[in-house]
Amino acid sequence: KSNIRREKREREKSEVDLELDFLAPFLVKYGGTEKMTRTQALQVRDECLESIKCSMDEKELELVGTLTKLKAELETLKGSTPLIETDLNSKKFFVNVLETRIKRQKAYAKNQYVTAEKKIRQDPRL
Repeated sequence: KSNIRREKREREKSEVDLELDFLAPFLVKYGGTEKMTRTQALQVRDECLESIKCSMDEKELELVGTLTKLKAELETLKGSTPLIETDLNSKKFFVNVLETRIKRQKAYAKNQYVTAEKKIRQDPRL
């Protein structure tokens, strides 16, 4: 039941993300769409898509960094003499959770990028 609720929240979040105006911060540079040339419009599109991609990559890198740190802690725990089983199991669990989150983030990022790209390419302001 909690999986269904979580999926519903993720779907709603995804739908909200689609309502964002991706281009607005980039259009401001050129003082609106009336004054833009075709070259500038293409530049706005490319800058916007690059920004979205970088944002998704940053989220993934943050997760990977946390995973690397946790794995190092796990190795330290394994090397210590008084090994506490609950600490070890807890760290292993979190490693597994982070690996799963990274996989989901990659899939989510790819899907969101494709959706954003389609929306931006169809935007009448460009």
